[in-house]
Amino acid sequence: MFAAYLLGNLIMLITERVGLPFFSRMLSIPIEFLLPVVMAFCYVGAFSGNNRIFDIGVMIAFGFIGYIMKRFKYPLAPLVVGVILAPLLELNLRRSLMRTDGSWIPILTSPIAAVFLVITFFTVALSIRSELKKGAKKNPAAEG
Repeated sequence: MFAAYLLGNLIMLITERVGLPFFSRMLSIPIEFLLPVVMAFCYVGAFSGNNRIFDIGVMIAFGFIGYIMKRFKYPLAPLVVGVILAPLLELNLRRSLMRTDGSWIPILTSPIAAVFLVITFFTVALSIRSELKKGAKKNPAAEG
């Protein structure tokens, strides 16, 4: 397994070194030609995962959500982290609730959970405070 990774990295290094002039010339291609090709690859890639048209619809929906978030200057990183970690959180929460017969009390009174809850509330409070300070600096007439 290690040898396969090492060989793969070596091949990638050689490919990148040899292809660097070609890859840099791709930057000079006008976006009017490049964008349709990229979009076609996106559609093909979305469809080829499960051979379902639904996956293309999901890709378009998330592309629209990403555009709206970028337009209104929302950060995309928390959304990506949430999408990646949500299934793991759901699975472990379900396990915890099954272990405690559906009661939240043992979960919330655990010392480790209490520490994480305090850290979470503290972080959220600091974020809200910093956003309020930013808003006050941008709009000095709102203060008085």
